[in-house]
Order: sequence, then structure tokens, then C-alpha cells
Amino acid sequence: MAFEELKERQSNVWGKGPYQRITETILDIHERVIDRLDPQPGVKWLDLAPALIETAKERAQEQGLDIDYRVGDWTTHAKGMAAIFGIMRPFMPAPPEGAGSPFAWGEEHHVQELLGDSYDLEFETSVSPVRFADGEGYWELFSTSYGPMKALVEGFDDDR
Repeated sequence: MAFEELKERQSNVWGKGPYQRITETILDIHERVIDRLDPQPGVKWLDLAPALIETAKERAQEQGLDIDYRVGDWTTHAKGMAAIFGIMRPFMPAPPEGAGSPFAWGEEHHVQELLGDSYDLEFETSVSPVRFADGEGYWELFSTSYGPMKALVEGFDDDR
């Protein structure tokens, strides 16, 4: 699979959402990132997929914010999803040769190796608790709203 085809596939998977339901469980992370980055006018941000950009445009308009959103290039998974990726890994197809594993983006040494020469990176570890009454609630949220998990579940046969 060519890299451009992989990027297109990932863009579609991340847009399967509605990812907004996931973001509502990690608002503390978003606040921390915004506080640490201290965005200023003219700063450019990168997102994952056209569908996520459309959601951001709608939310900004609802809040009366004048933000120019554009589709960027495909990027990374969050480290906090490492446990979910571990569950998903046995059911996912292998990545194309040369693409590397998407799970490696949760490993500090891998990110440092890829980006450290071009960026001044800092890593922080923290806990962002997500609470559900039971495992069913967690499953329902991620299997219907987290694009990569939703795409994976849609491909399951009855035995899985």
C-alpha cells in the first residue's frame, strides 16, 4: 500500500466518529495542552482528518469564534490510548512496509527518534481518568465513537 493511500485510509478511519463523544471524556487533557502551548494569533495547528476539521469548524461557529480551519497532514495517536491499542492490535492488519506501527507513537523513544532532530520535544506523563458505571459503557463509547475502533469492530465477523 502506498503512503498516500495509507494517509487517505487513516483520514477516513479517524473521521468515522462521532469523535466528539471521545473528546468530551478528555477535556482535562485538552485544557492542559492549550495551557502549555499558549496559542497566539497566527499560530498553526495540525489535526487528523477532514471530518474532525468540520466538527471543529461547527463548534467554533457555535461559540462565535473566528478560526480558520484547514485540513492538514495525517499525524499521530495519543499515548493515553496505549491500552486500547493493545486490545486492538491482534485484530488489525499489519501496517504497510515502511509505515511503521501506529502503536509506536505512544512510545517516547520512538517519537524522540523520529522528531527529536527537528523539534524541541518535552514529554509529560499524567493520568486522565475516564469513569463508567461498567465495561459496557466504555465499550459502547469506543466501539461507536472512536474511529479506529469503530472501523475495526465493523469488520468483525460473528465469532469476534
